[in-house]
Amino acid sequence: MAALAFGLLPVLNALTTHRHLGASLPQGDWVMAGFDLAMLALGAVFAGLARHLARKARNAARQSASATLMTVETSTAGAIR
Repeated sequence: MAALAFGLLPVLNALTTHRHLGASLPQGDWVMAGFDLAMLALGAVFAGLARHLARKARNAARQSASATLMTVETSTAGAIR
């Protein structure tokens, strides 16, 4: 959610003002360009963090399911003998 919000701020700026990134860079308006670039960078960082955490949670869920399955298999194997 934060990645989307931060990433879309420069788009909102482009739609609502005349001082968007495409205009502020050639004019040398580094305050506006810097803000837009910082928001794009933060959006990318938040997107990367979200992807990393989602992958980590998915791997943890797989390991938990695998451990549960191994526990069930060993407990039923002992009962069969």
